[in-house]
Amino acid sequence: MKYFLLFLLLGLCTQYAVGQYSYIDTHPNAAKINKRLDNWRKGTIWLNDGTQVKGLFSYNPLVVEGILKVQDGEKTKMYTANQVDGFAFYDYEKQTKRRYYTFPFTYNDIYNNFFFEILHEGKKYSLLGRESIFIMQTINDGYTNSDVYKGDYLLFIFENETGELQNIKRKVLFEAMEDKEQEVRTFMKKLNIHSVKKLENARKVFRYYDLLLDKDEERSSSF
Repeated sequence: MKYFLLFLLLGLCTQYAVGQYSYIDTHPNAAKINKRLDNWRKGTIWLNDGTQVKGLFSYNPLVVEGILKVQDGEKTKMYTANQVDGFAFYDYEKQTKRRYYTFPFTYNDIYNNFFFEILHEGKKYSLLGRESIFIMQTINDGYTNSDVYKGDYLLFIFENETGELQNIKRKVLFEAMEDKEQEVRTFMKKLNIHSVKKLENARKVFRYYDLLLDKDEERSSSF
């Protein structure tokens, strides 16, 4: 019996060219893998021609930019990030509304649109993310089985005013929050936060930064 792991990090860390389908679409078990990722939800899609689509759709992250499959009667329509401004749905499993928007980003020297999930909408900066996917493939006596798992988020910091989007890292975060850098550093040290590439850590920092801005506004309004 032989086992091996085939890791495929999709999103902006994928090794495959932007604008093309990922390796998984040519995988021997592509149809089964795609079907496992079909998670139909009821929500709203905003197309970039001003049209609003409501109904059942599935977000498939196996395409680098992301793709939406929409049920239209007996037919299924497909929309890419170049056709969509954003979409939203209520996640009953996580008990929260989830929102995605399309933003341009440069990857491998290629400029294209990608779907990003809004994980925290802040006053000056927002936390965006893309889910990573990995495939565990086992081979047993010549038969191949593949299971798909969702990994950690790939996180990004978005400047609300300018629309600048960057991969999140400590240096980038401190530069963005330079007006409160010392307070943020102290907060992170107190909570023993070393990496801001972990979703819960990043959320705590963004929330604390917004709290500091709120306090500034309260002081200003009291004069």
